Amino acid sequence: MTAIAITEPKTWNWHGHKITYQQAGNSGTAVVLVHGFGASWGHWRKNLPVLGESCRCYAIDLIGFGGSAKPQPGIVDYTFETWGQQLADFCREVVGGPAFLIGNSIGCIVVMQTAVDYPELALGLAAINCSIRLLHDRKRVTFPWYRNYG
Repeated sequence: MTAIAITEPKTWNWHGHKITYQQAGNSGTAVVLVHGFGASWGHWRKNLPVLGESCRCYAIDLIGFGGSAKPQPGIVDYTFETWGQQLADFCREVVGGPAFLIGNSIGCIVVMQTAVDYPELALGLAAINCSIRLLHDRKRVTFPWYRNYG
């Protein structure tokens, strides 16, 4: 089999912000790939064509990363809940329904957050090199001293 060729990235409008994504394959089960910290859909450039041979495969740039919009904090809250909502809306509006969600690094937390908040959209999850890098440290500093030990 010959791998599917990758074309120019596509754009989706989410809450007035440009979101970049890539797609390969037009039939079969949907799979959505979510990159890690500091990465983009291009992280999955070698996986997309191969997966696209047997499924509808998407790789999305989370808001704030890659080719997607990078609004100032406060305009968008850069949290796992925000990215989970973005991924859920992407599944509804672009994918057209539930998908297998695959994450790398912090993308693992994003797909898990999506599955917790929107279980009807997650057919299953895969976590590759999951990072729990304590990205909520800003919130932790507001806790009483005894909650920061354990």
